[in-house]
Amino acid sequence: MRHIAFVLAVDTKPATPQLLLAYTSSGAWRGSADAVPQGVINFGEREAKAVGQKPFHMDLRCLAQVPLNAAWFPDLAQPGHGVVGVAGARLQVRIEKMLQEMVTRNRNLIEMRGPK
Repeated sequence: MRHIAFVLAVDTKPATPQLLLAYTSSGAWRGSADAVPQGVINFGEREAKAVGQKPFHMDLRCLAQVPLNAAWFPDLAQPGHGVVGVAGARLQVRIEKMLQEMVTRNRNLIEMRGPK
């Protein structure tokens, strides 16, 4: 099973470049609160289709730093490098703005994952 993530940033300084990824999961956000929390973006049919996906949600409260290698990205050597969709400029700005607001308000709301 392939997993989808949104690449927020790339660090090319290390010998193996590192990617900062935003967590995504199938379907709408299913939390216990009535409202979608700050940092979560739901992608319905139309929005998901625009990035080549089925409905999903992105949770900017959960980020991961991972190496850009075949262990994490098995299709890296294939044409297209495993990229299944590209966010348009407006969506990129929306995501970056939301993430910046979260960092400014309280960076402790963001959980960092990935190999150590």
